[in-house]
Amino acid sequence: MEIAQRQDELKEMGWKLITCSPSILGRLDDKVKLTELAEELGLSQHFPQRFLAAEEATYPCILKPGAGEFGSGVEIVHSPQEVRRISGEVLSSRWLLQEMVTGCYEYSTSLLVCEGEILEVACMRYEYDADEYVWPRVTELGKELRGPPEEPTEEQLDVMRRLVRGYSGFINFNYKIRPSDGEMCIMEAPRIQGPFAPGPGSHPPIAT
Repeated sequence: MEIAQRQDELKEMGWKLITCSPSILGRLDDKVKLTELAEELGLSQHFPQRFLAAEEATYPCILKPGAGEFGSGVEIVHSPQEVRRISGEVLSSRWLLQEMVTGCYEYSTSLLVCEGEILEVACMRYEYDADEYVWPRVTELGKELRGPPEEPTEEQLDVMRRLVRGYSGFINFNYKIRPSDGEMCIMEAPRIQGPFAPGPGSHPPIAT
């Protein structure tokens, strides 16, 4: 975010950047804003159902802070009482209460994007030892690189393309496939990803 905010100053100093406006970056970085963006674009079916009040939720479900990495602050909750204990008496906009999507497989699709155009795609499928979990508090059983048309499908890429409109840089979509209807269900879109990471002896990636 600081690079995005200071991009004009950094370019004058000779930096070569892959970045975009802070407002575009902010709506992808924050889990609550990303869910709201999906609602605006008519893409809510590709995200876990959001509950605006603890009493409206179907339990068990997931409670997560809008900002955070590596599962920090994310909890599986089983009642409105648990939600209030963690988030406070009122479920504020800093928190996201969502449907729990079950399944032992999770997909991680990384994109290199320039002004909303997807230039490169890499998809990894992970298998875990539980159907209900919060990563990284789960044991990984295996992983494999996946390729189109199986993963990601053109329909899934189109959803991602609409979400990254105007964005430049690396971005990663973590998602599961709903067992009920086979739809992609996006959990989050962090900007740190594995499939594009360099191997031993290779050059470091471009910083964004």
